[in-house]
Amino acid sequence: MARKGAAWLCACLALFLGYIYAEDDGLECFECADVMDPSDCNFTTTLCNMDSMCSVYQTQLGPRDEMRYVAGCSSKKLCSTIVGMSGNNMCYECCDTPRCNNRLCARTTTQTTPTSTQTTTIKTTPAPTTHASHHFTHRPVVAMTPHMSYHVGSSFSISCRFAGSPTPTTRWYFNGHTTLPSDAHVTHHGGTTYLRISNSKVDDAGIYKCAVMNTVGTASATTELIITGDKPTFIERPPAHLDMITGTGDYSATCRASGSPSPTIHWLFNFPHSMEALSSIHTNHAQTTLHITNPPMDLSGGYITCSYENHYGTISTNVTLTVHQTTTTPSTTTKQPTTLPVGHVHTSPVPLTISLPASLNIQIGSDVIIPCNATGSPTPHITWSQIAGKFPSNVFQNGNSLYISTASPTNSRIYMCTAENSNGNALKLIRLNVQGVSPSITERPVGGNVTHGESVHMVCTASGNPTPTISWSWKSKANGVAIDEASLKFIPGVSLHDSHLTIDNAFELHSGTYACTASNAYGTVTTDATLNVLTAHVHVAPHILVSPLLTSTLYGNDVTIQFNATGYPKPSISCLYNKAALPRNVLMTETQIIVTAATNENSGKYLCNAHNIDGSDTVEFQITVVGMSPSFITKPVTKTVLFGTHSSLTCTATGVPTPNIYWDYRSVSGGTSFPVGTTRSSDNTTLAIKSTQEGGTFLCHAQNVYGKATSQASIYVKTGSLIG
Repeated sequence: MARKGAAWLCACLALFLGYIYAEDDGLECFECADVMDPSDCNFTTTLCNMDSMCSVYQTQLGPRDEMRYVAGCSSKKLCSTIVGMSGNNMCYECCDTPRCNNRLCARTTTQTTPTSTQTTTIKTTPAPTTHASHHFTHRPVVAMTPHMSYHVGSSFSISCRFAGSPTPTTRWYFNGHTTLPSDAHVTHHGGTTYLRISNSKVDDAGIYKCAVMNTVGTASATTELIITGDKPTFIERPPAHLDMITGTGDYSATCRASGSPSPTIHWLFNFPHSMEALSSIHTNHAQTTLHITNPPMDLSGGYITCSYENHYGTISTNVTLTVHQTTTTPSTTTKQPTTLPVGHVHTSPVPLTISLPASLNIQIGSDVIIPCNATGSPTPHITWSQIAGKFPSNVFQNGNSLYISTASPTNSRIYMCTAENSNGNALKLIRLNVQGVSPSITERPVGGNVTHGESVHMVCTASGNPTPTISWSWKSKANGVAIDEASLKFIPGVSLHDSHLTIDNAFELHSGTYACTASNAYGTVTTDATLNVLTAHVHVAPHILVSPLLTSTLYGNDVTIQFNATGYPKPSISCLYNKAALPRNVLMTETQIIVTAATNENSGKYLCNAHNIDGSDTVEFQITVVGMSPSFITKPVTKTVLFGTHSSLTCTATGVPTPNIYWDYRSVSGGTSFPVGTTRSSDNTTLAIKSTQEGGTFLCHAQNVYGKATSQASIYVKTGSLIG
């Protein structure tokens, strides 16, 4: 019975592994690691072993989302195993005549005859006797730029590159929620999904996550979007002092500023607020010019403040007032028309006070009402907001109160109450802490000793608020390999359903420690049980399991390949890369092959062999390293500056690996030396000119091993004033 069970297990694992290796050379096949079309692979060849065929397989993660092909050798057993399997996207084909694989995976395909060395090209599907067509499945991979910065009011797209087979579905999240900003629109093109934001606002800043999933697994990547702006700066300042004559004349002070977003102007007065003094003051419709008509003596000795504010800052300047009894000519008097539009005039601020606790603790799932009590005259208007991003769907304002329905952990954040009236504003922050219950194990899995061929059933339950999720993992007794739940499902005989783990017809392979993990937003707890499957030792030829067989990874990422070899006596394992020693950045342990910071030199075929006195088994797997050519996040902007003033240009780019930034310069007179006083930031993304003397064109270059991008901008130098 033990021998029959071992034979059944070997058969299952052999079907799961797929490869048999032989040392002798066989077919000559074209070999390419990354081509746009199989027909482009026609220069480099390799000699396959006697048990291999020429092959081509397809991957969807190219530097610019185009389809890529990998050509070389695959074992005959793999080619025969994948015949008849179904899929929707990726192509995997084999052929058995010399140099035949550059005509596979295309509308014009190659058919060959086992007894003939001639190759005929026809427009048809490959014959099953000589070709194996398989839409290979693999987990999704995804890539995004981790940080992005755009100016308020700009329009841009956040791109998420992905690949997988079957083709993954995608979903975007903003600050942990599926509700996206109102100005966001999602589109798809090939292996990229784009989130387009038009006329960006300050509230668009936050964390964006791109999640992709298919039947094999899931993957996600995040990026932090920073919305930059410009704090107000004065375009035109009012005079620092106004000399006026009492009871006669019209005087004005103009105050204008720029900024992004456009700042709001406020006029504040510091003088005795008599009816005569207030009635002498008016503003134009835009409130940028303040007029004083027939000034009374009450204004003398006081001052007026012009202030501008937006999300990024506040600026202000004062105008002192002097009113003379005599008819002397004021030093800075400007006559204005006697008929003036009446604008909004702010009197001295009346203090605003807000009553709000600094923090509040609530239970998860509860409904909460937080009032914001504010006093002031006139009665202030109350506005609630949260720090970073918009309210989720269960948070809203009603009157002066903030309502939270069925509080969840994502509602734990800082909220702000703002009180505002015509005299100013005040704000106060409150930190909301949503409290729950961390998981606690209520039923633990039971292990122990079982007899070869028996069934095993383990149960693990837990309590907590919110209800914890249960996941399983396994550490093999034979070699100490740790396997997560996603891989545990593929172990022969193991099935998982929520809190239940079942093993049908247990073998020695199943011996080990089974861990149950319960987790929610407030904690994680783990318990385990050890299972020993008792059976008589019999000599078993080695079988080696490697996962995954095909891996696509981004340049610079780490790659981990898991392997597990069974057999008795315990087999020894050795691995080769393209029939040579492993590269220096590849580390081999008893259960893993780890590639650190993958480069193009790690793309290729790897062979691992397990050997004991009863035989050997070899498995082949492939790693493909891809990257992304540079693209600009921020391009330098053409500008006009005053002669002798400071100027700067900024240029940032993304790519895999991170591109290098460097600059070129062409002056108006044709020179290529940078202006005197030019400095660069440490990362070379910003050029600063202390005193701009001459205009010219600046070229920003972003370059990595996958390409180069260039953007240019000019600085024009003007004498005099920029106004008008």
